[in-house]
Amino acid sequence: MKGLARVAFCIGVLVVASAMQIAVAAQISIFGATPDFILAAIGPLSVSISPRGGAAVGFLGGLLQGALAGADLTHYVISRCLAGFFTSLTRGIGLELSIAVIAVTTAACTIVGQLLLMFLAPPPEIMRFVGATIGTAIYNGVIAIPLYMLLRRLFRPK
Repeated sequence: MKGLARVAFCIGVLVVASAMQIAVAAQISIFGATPDFILAAIGPLSVSISPRGGAAVGFLGGLLQGALAGADLTHYVISRCLAGFFTSLTRGIGLELSIAVIAVTTAACTIVGQLLLMFLAPPPEIMRFVGATIGTAIYNGVIAIPLYMLLRRLFRPK
């Protein structure tokens, strides 16, 4: 998959993740850990593309997440853009991409994105927010595995 098809696919994945965030995220929470489908999509997408593309995916994800929350978009856009960018830099460190690496990378992307959001827009109860972030990171790492399996097949060079 090249060029415009890759861009359209990334946009489509983020739109579906946004719809899932609204429709099912609260219903499938486990022990208070609610999945963040947008960050769970940003992780595998960012690992599969360049750092510039990772920042763009993060920007669009932050834009969609801020719009869903009805909040100030700046906090979400900056935190998700930087999380996508830093996640895409993991391609350059020479790790062999596998299911375990993608799960850990997506969990780390979630933690970075949420901690950046915490510093940009401090929540009222920081310790509860950090605990929920850790649970969400684990949940997102598991959710990212099926998306990575799809991406691995679609983005494989011919």
